[in-house]
Amino acid sequence: MKKQRGGTQYFASAEHGRILISEEAARIMDQQGIRDFHMAKTKAARRLGLGKRVSLPTNREIEAALQQRLRLFDGDRWSARCRMLWGLATMTMEMFVSYEPRVVGALLRGSVTEKTPVELHLFADTPEDIADCFAKNSICLLYT
Repeated sequence: MKKQRGGTQYFASAEHGRILISEEAARIMDQQGIRDFHMAKTKAARRLGLGKRVSLPTNREIEAALQQRLRLFDGDRWSARCRMLWGLATMTMEMFVSYEPRVVGALLRGSVTEKTPVELHLFADTPEDIADCFAKNSICLLYT
């Protein structure tokens, strides 16, 4: 049950509020391409008119809501995006096989949106080794 007090909404159970925030945060991450969980959940709580003292969901709860949303609303497009990004990741990993590449992030977790990048971790003795390999293969570095 939702109650209104001075512009802030209160829910009968904290769990219900967490679920609503999780679903709204997942929608924000999907539609706006936001990758920062904290930003998405605080933005979701504000949009729902919940007070600052509300118990925010964990990143795992938001991740689960995002995966459910993607499978429910994107279905075939989600599957096609996953296949395409895994193909690109595999190709890229073959190029950097000597650096023991590992897929990380949203692709590994299955939370692939239209704005999901392929994220790889590479392992080398020095960062310059990887930068040299990128330069030899005409790959632009993106520092985040």
